[in-house]
Amino acid sequence: MAGRDILPSWGWGAMGELTYWLGGPEGLRHLDADRPLPRLVEQIPAGGFLWVDVDTPDTDQLTEVASLMRLHPFAIRDATQAHERSKYDDYSAVHTIVVKTLWQDAGTIVGGDLTALIGDPILLTARHHGPDLSAVRRFLNEHPRMMSDGTWAPVYAILYQTLERYQDLSDETEEQVSRVERRVFSGGRVDAVGDIYALQRRVVEIREALNPLLPIAEDALSGDHRPSFRDVAHRLRRLDNAVAASELQLDHILNAHLGQISMWQNEDMRKISAWGAIITVPTLIAGIYGMNFRHIPELGWYIGYPLVLVLMIAVCLLLYHGFRRNGWL
Repeated sequence: MAGRDILPSWGWGAMGELTYWLGGPEGLRHLDADRPLPRLVEQIPAGGFLWVDVDTPDTDQLTEVASLMRLHPFAIRDATQAHERSKYDDYSAVHTIVVKTLWQDAGTIVGGDLTALIGDPILLTARHHGPDLSAVRRFLNEHPRMMSDGTWAPVYAILYQTLERYQDLSDETEEQVSRVERRVFSGGRVDAVGDIYALQRRVVEIREALNPLLPIAEDALSGDHRPSFRDVAHRLRRLDNAVAASELQLDHILNAHLGQISMWQNEDMRKISAWGAIITVPTLIAGIYGMNFRHIPELGWYIGYPLVLVLMIAVCLLLYHGFRRNGWL
């Protein structure tokens, strides 16, 4: 399917509010939340599904839908708890996908998570500190033919939109990596270790959100699955390769930069050592002639003082020329 213009930016919904959506060949239709859930299930058309969506639910809120879907206790826990990473599990007839929802705020990646419990014919989505799914519903209404996939249709749209956000973050990260690389190899002395580490932390956050979803790609590409999920699988692989490339590039930049810093430190130490050697000569001579002995040679010479000064300058110049020739200065 086409890209970023199809799925608009997601918005934000009210916390703790359960909403019900009936999916079928005609698209999605909002259902009255005041009606008992079993009555809503009775309205599901042939080949359709019921989509239950909730933000930051607790166990009591999910009791009824958990009973209808025959959810495993671990699946209920997945829906009611916030998660640090994406993941994919299979609880008998119910599949669980936890997706990290990432976005950028003031240059920093922040995120929440979304848990999708995929049964037949009921889909439950639970969000924690994340955006609502109004954009996903608009997308499904604009493409009603996708409804033939049942409860997997909203899941595809959610994954697609999530990958769009990951792609945006990955593209921006690649641009930042290129800028840091140009700084490091600009020819001047720069301190980019902090910037490189910040980018590595950024890449790690994207990878931690992305990698647990890769089994979905492997499963979709190894079996006879819907074309929409094969598309998601290919996008997952491409994005994983792009993030891995950024991670590898950052490792190379960091190693090269640390090598540069080590080289600069060695250059500084050579310069300090060279200047120390040059300064040692006049210091040594002056120290000898500063001794309080009566019979030091040349004390009685008229040209003794200027001769010693010339000797100091000559030796210092010879040392300076030698160090310059050897690249120490």
